[in-house]
Amino acid sequence: MKEERLLKPRQDTSATSLTGFQLYPRGPRKSDARHPPGTLFPFRMFTSLPFPARRATLLVGITACLALPAKSQHDVQRNAVQKIALGQHEQVATILAGDKKPNAGKAETLFVETLNLAAQGKIEEAISRRKLALAAGLPLERFVAGPRKVLSKLPPVEGSIDVELVHGPMVGAVTSEAASFWVRTREPATVTIRIGEKEFSNRTTAEADYTTVIRADGLKPMTTYAYKVLVNGKEIPAGQTNLRTFPSRNKPQPFSVGFGGGAGYIPEWERQWDNISTFQPLAFLMLGDNVYIDQPEHSLCQHYCYYRRQSRPEWRRFTARTAIYSIWDDHDF
Repeated sequence: MKEERLLKPRQDTSATSLTGFQLYPRGPRKSDARHPPGTLFPFRMFTSLPFPARRATLLVGITACLALPAKSQHDVQRNAVQKIALGQHEQVATILAGDKKPNAGKAETLFVETLNLAAQGKIEEAISRRKLALAAGLPLERFVAGPRKVLSKLPPVEGSIDVELVHGPMVGAVTSEAASFWVRTREPATVTIRIGEKEFSNRTTAEADYTTVIRADGLKPMTTYAYKVLVNGKEIPAGQTNLRTFPSRNKPQPFSVGFGGGAGYIPEWERQWDNISTFQPLAFLMLGDNVYIDQPEHSLCQHYCYYRRQSRPEWRRFTARTAIYSIWDDHDF
């Protein structure tokens, strides 16, 4: 008889709604302080109830959840950038000074203040804020990525010339024999993915926001490959640059897949990408509300929301080794 299994939530999932799961065998298990012998887990307790009792329990649970105050994913920094996009610069300081939660922190506030000052042509003040943001720990890539239509008004930040690979690599569209790699560069460039003796290249362009996708084929099923990233022939240091191909069609093999949605951006919670990565999922499914833009008519806010996630080192480590698939939901525009 096959061993029956249940989904067990990870212990460290309070930081974000992107929750990892692991399997554990149903039945006898070692006792500990939290689960003495004979203790029933909540899920097992729930499924053991008669149907009317289960229905009543669900109704009580749903009612309790609806009664709780909702915690918005719409952080104050994103709200402030929406005002910048609308030209309502005088409202930015008030929004950033508020104590509304969630809040993406001091470094992110300084970045938004830099953006607001640059948009108004207050260049010297913007440069001063930019220095403070970098000193507070903001990744240099944030000022290289943009939004360029505003930050290009400032002189290049010191050290930006060395940032050739701004975002990525991000792995996706993996099959048993191929994989794709998404990247963004500082300027138009030829990007090469080297796997063993094979090289696969494509070119980033300004029209595509300095991004491109490189397709690598001729790979073997369910195999781990180390790869290297080169920009204009120069090897670029990047962490976790390995990938696993998928099983062959009609030849099933065990593998794990992660999934989640509602990934609001709070820097201290971004560690969750490293947490999920410890499970080594073959793929991760982004189920919508991935960045919380809520401003479909202004690309400034759209770029801001994507760039800050794509610049996070935790996200870059995770997506460099895990095949990413996603759908859009209402907050992704």
